Amino acid sequence: TEEEWAKNVNENPHNNEYIGNGPYRITTWSTQYVEAERYDDYWDKDNPKYGGYLDTIRWRYINDDNAAFQAAINGELDLFMRLKSEDYFGEATETPEFKKRLYKGYLYTGTYGYTAWNLKRPYFKDNAVREALAHAFDMKNYVKTQYHGLARVVTGPPNRCSLAYDKTVPYPEYDPDLSEELLAEAGWYDRDGDGIIDKDGIPFEFEFLYPTGNEASKTFGLKYQEAVADLGIKVNLANLEWATYLDRVLARDFDAINMAWVPGIESDPEQIWHSKWAKEGLKSSNFISYADPETDRLIEAIQRELDHDKRMDLWHQFHRRVASLHPYFFMSNVPRKFTMARRFRGFKTSVISPGYSLRQVYLPAGTPGTRATPERD
Repeated sequence: TEEEWAKNVNENPHNNEYIGNGPYRITTWSTQYVEAERYDDYWDKDNPKYGGYLDTIRWRYINDDNAAFQAAINGELDLFMRLKSEDYFGEATETPEFKKRLYKGYLYTGTYGYTAWNLKRPYFKDNAVREALAHAFDMKNYVKTQYHGLARVVTGPPNRCSLAYDKTVPYPEYDPDLSEELLAEAGWYDRDGDGIIDKDGIPFEFEFLYPTGNEASKTFGLKYQEAVADLGIKVNLANLEWATYLDRVLARDFDAINMAWVPGIESDPEQIWHSKWAKEGLKSSNFISYADPETDRLIEAIQRELDHDKRMDLWHQFHRRVASLHPYFFMSNVPRKFTMARRFRGFKTSVISPGYSLRQVYLPAGTPGTRATPERD
């Protein structure tokens, strides 16, 4: 039963012992923090590629980003990876006190934001309508103003930092006149003069659902609501606590949702985009019920192809196919902004989530809590 399975997962001793093969090993795991200590018997500890210089690394759990940022300013955190744009570009990171102890930076991973349309809803079934919704919003300008030009628009599912991403795919240009034309051709126009376009007696009114506390989703939702109102489309914003929100998403009980994916450099697209996971009743990542035979064919070809160049070509075909059908309103790849204590050296970023590695971080020679780096041996 599910209860027995859950009990086994929670109580089996093998699930409470942490196994790894790196230069650190976990010694404490609690609701407040996770702590790892250097493993001095690590088989390759003197290899500069693997590092392992700090005695201990502690990851603290602070569920409020403002409180976590303040903890970094106060010297309680050495690395904080969720710096808000208003703080990154604001006065808080420009004070002499901040600059004396910390520096700030940003890095890109493959994370991308999107608004997903429930393809079972009558207003999202037609690709012409979904294309109209893509042209209805000036995402390029939004990225420039909201993220100070740091974010990059995304045109399709592959990791934007990967060779699988086809950079030749154009982003839908902002063109509300084209949106109005596409909607009218699809049969959506205001028949009763109430200011809302309709078809077959159904007004174009939908709910934009996002997780409670996600200010980025809320800000975008309000801007999108304003943009499509001029086309006679009514958007109602609603937010739910994460657990309830996820239940609604997996049950496909939504109109439109705002979320993000974190694809690997080359991750299997099947779970999100193959029609086998679009079947009614399945709780899958294909919660929009996307089903397209050509997409299925390309996914299966990607899975079989071992030749790198041929596989990348298939990825590009897949990218172009999904982009042409507009199942999501693909949005942007926003960099992770961070602060780090200046006393540390060797911090390296990566395009693979979470975007950084602490293996090679060290403190200057003679500092308690670190061993000598190979360069100083």
